Amino acid sequence: MSTEHEAIIKSGKKEKVIKITGLDNGMVIDRIGEGESLEYIKILHIKKGDPVLIGMYLPSKKRGIKDIIKMENRYLSEEEIDRIAVIAHLSGKTPTISEIRNGKPVKKIDTTLPQEIFKVIRCSNPLCICSKEPHTTDTRFTVIKTNPLLIKCYYCTRTMKEQEITLL
Repeated sequence: MSTEHEAIIKSGKKEKVIKITGLDNGMVIDRIGEGESLEYIKILHIKKGDPVLIGMYLPSKKRGIKDIIKMENRYLSEEEIDRIAVIAHLSGKTPTISEIRNGKPVKKIDTTLPQEIFKVIRCSNPLCICSKEPHTTDTRFTVIKTNPLLIKCYYCTRTMKEQEITLL
């Protein structure tokens, strides 16, 4: 991690400067809702030894308070982006995802909810094939409605409301 950015933290009348390191190559998930970065870390399956910077409750001009995750030399899969989109949709706060190459952002990734969601959500039907045989059948859902979220399992056709959704 190479370049540095500064965040000024105010507590009462005191100010403190925190230096946040930039990336040479990797991914940045920015503008995460305050305190939600640990949910993102859970779904990203970070491996031991992967350099990751997590900033929580940082001041933001656009959001007031935000979280941020920076991952050195790690790029998100489509499945991980879909997982982020589901969490973002459920929380109502859409983060920005940037791919960094040679210290510069080269790509912004959209985190809107896809029409089909694969391997992200657990089916609430215990008799569904993807619940009974989770190691052989990946979950697959179609988004029926986005607000409030309503999804349908491809295999058992059970519909699930937003409050019934649990991530794998």
